[in-house]
Amino acid sequence: MTPKQFEIQDAADRKETVLIVKRALKSLDRQKYPNINNTLKSGNTKIYALLNLILDQMYVLEFDIELSLLAVEENI
Repeated sequence: MTPKQFEIQDAADRKETVLIVKRALKSLDRQKYPNINNTLKSGNTKIYALLNLILDQMYVLEFDIELSLLAVEENI
């Protein structure tokens, strides 16, 4: 389930938010985020759940991707 803020954004804003997450995951420091890295390797179902966790944290932490990844890493 995605955050309500994400759902009410227009398509261009949603796309940009997802692209921010995609870029962050592509350049992910595997040593700094081992739990996220393991989740990415585990399969599509868990990747979608991971994406939702990151999106939730981004809205809570005012779109700071680095803090969002740290929060998700600690909670996996």
